[in-house]
Amino acid sequence: PLEQWLPEPCQDVSLATGKDRMAILRRDGTLCVYDLRPQRTGPGKITHTFRVPPLSRCVLSPDGRWLATGSPAGNDAALTDLNGTAGPVPLPSVRRARAWLPVFNSTSRQLAWSGYGTVLMEPEKPEELQTPPHPPNESGGCGAVFIPTRDANITWLAAAGADGEVYLFETRHPGRHFATLRAPSGGRIGELSIARSGRLVCALPRGEVHQWTLPEMRRHIEELGLSWESPQ
Repeated sequence: PLEQWLPEPCQDVSLATGKDRMAILRRDGTLCVYDLRPQRTGPGKITHTFRVPPLSRCVLSPDGRWLATGSPAGNDAALTDLNGTAGPVPLPSVRRARAWLPVFNSTSRQLAWSGYGTVLMEPEKPEELQTPPHPPNESGGCGAVFIPTRDANITWLAAAGADGEVYLFETRHPGRHFATLRAPSGGRIGELSIARSGRLVCALPRGEVHQWTLPEMRRHIEELGLSWESPQ
C-alpha cells in the first residue's frame, strides 16, 4: 500500500510501531512521515514533509513522537517533535561533537548520537547534553545501540569505534566506560544491533557477522566474583 508514496527507491526507513508512524527518506532528500492508520481516502496519509542533506539518516522514537536526523557531514543533527508545530530543531552541541547517527532507547526517553563523537541526551531536555568518553572515531564510527539490563533502571550504551572495538557505557554515569568488546576476526565494525535475548550483533568486513551473548558473558564474569556494574 505504500507504493503510491515511493515512486523511487528510498534511502532510509524508520518505523514507530507503537504510534503507527513511518518515516521514509527518498534519495532526493525528501523526508516524509506517514500516519499508517487507515483513512477514508486510503491506507494512510503524509503528516510531515522535510528536506534533509544528502546521505542523511532518519530515526523515529518508539513512541512515534520524536524524529532525529543527521548526515555524515556531522554538522546538521536535528530533532523534531512530531506532536508539535516547531519543525526540526538544530542541536548545536551534537553538531559540535560531529555526531550524526541517532538511536533511541526503548522508552523514547534517551537519545544517543554517534559518529565522530558520542553524546547522550533526553529529547525533552536537549540542552542537557552528556558526553561519554567516546571511542576513537577518527574515521567516523559506526553507530551505537542501547542495551537493556536485568535492572529496569539501568541501561547500557554500546558504541562502535573506528578501531574495530565496541565500547560499553552505563547511561546513568555516561563517563564510565566499563567494558570493551572485539570480534575474534578483527576488522572495522559495521552497524550494531541488539536482540531481545541480549545478543549484540555486528557486521564485519567480507560479509561476516559476529555476536556477543551478553547475558552469558555477564554470568561468567559474576562466577569470577566480578561485576560490570561494580568492577573490582
